[in-house]
Amino acid sequence: VGQLTSKSKKVLILGDMYELGEQSEALHESVADAIDEKIDAVFTIGNHSERISKAVSQNSPNIETSHFKDKKALCHHVRPMLTSETVVLVKASRGMKLEELLEDLTD
Repeated sequence: VGQLTSKSKKVLILGDMYELGEQSEALHESVADAIDEKIDAVFTIGNHSERISKAVSQNSPNIETSHFKDKKALCHHVRPMLTSETVVLVKASRGMKLEELLEDLTD
């Protein structure tokens, strides 16, 4: 995502990664290490993914970060950011059902 054209606004929406066992906390936090300043915003949803947004906030304070408890609030926050220049990457375990969020954002 960071390699896309500089005029594109780059937004990551990240949810929980399931079935990670004892390493869940560390693996969620490690996601932040792969996010650099070429990303404009990181929004997380779920119980474990809050660790990602907290780590991004600490590592890269210039990146907008927020954590949401539900899809409706996340959609309400993200929708005004969407333009023809916005690139959104959505990634989470399949069980998070984030395709519902995509449907709401594209309606």
